[in-house]
Amino acid sequence: MLRAFGTYWTLAKGYRMRPWASPLIRWRLETLLGGDMHALGAKQFFGIMWRERDRMERFLAWADDHRH
Repeated sequence: MLRAFGTYWTLAKGYRMRPWASPLIRWRLETLLGGDMHALGAKQFFGIMWRERDRMERFLAWADDHRH
């Protein structure tokens, strides 16, 4: 969990209090899930994060492993 938070902290730089507005996170969601995430709001973002939590945790672990 701490690794996931550390990776999130890096990915959300400049958007930590509103991650749904981060161009990098939106791009990653588009790549992972398909579809257009340009108009993503907070409610949709947290819904996606909850629904895809297992997949996102695996991605964050992978990103953390490849960051170093």
